[in-house]
Amino acid sequence: MKSKKINKARIKTLAGFSLLELLVVLFLLSLGYATLYSAGIGDSDQSDSFETTKSEVRASIRYAKRLALAKGQPVAVSILADEIRLFDSTGTNAIPSPTTKKAYVVSSSFSLSSFVVDETTLMLADGNSVSQIYFDEHGRLSSKVTAGDAFSPLKDSVSITISDAGGAAEKIVTINNITGELM
Repeated sequence: MKSKKINKARIKTLAGFSLLELLVVLFLLSLGYATLYSAGIGDSDQSDSFETTKSEVRASIRYAKRLALAKGQPVAVSILADEIRLFDSTGTNAIPSPTTKKAYVVSSSFSLSSFVVDETTLMLADGNSVSQIYFDEHGRLSSKVTAGDAFSPLKDSVSITISDAGGAAEKIVTINNITGELM
């Protein structure tokens, strides 16, 4: 008889949490996450941080080059004030995103700009200025002055910068004009 009392006492001291206690803890954790999510802190997919924008810009440049190599056709990279868009060789038809099948766009609350080292505008090797860069079918940087022109290589490497609202800028990617590789 005495051994049964010891076993029952030992079972009670070794018992874990009750189901009700675990449910209360899970509820409180989910409530805390919901609060952070609604405040925009816990939402990693929608956060528009500096580092997120940097990695998205770099990924879109890599994607454009790989797409040009895979299709054997030039891909235009258009860098606007706060977004990057990809277009086909004509520069007018948007390239669809591989995941959403909608136009491929990388948007940001930061300001994006492109420039050529030691120049203020994008220049072709023949001295003409251009506004769009292309990855040609060989993955090299090129462009053209008008829609009917043939592609011509860029004179210098291209850098893309990102700026915050305060004007602080940081170079986030440089693209080699000959190989099209990110530097």
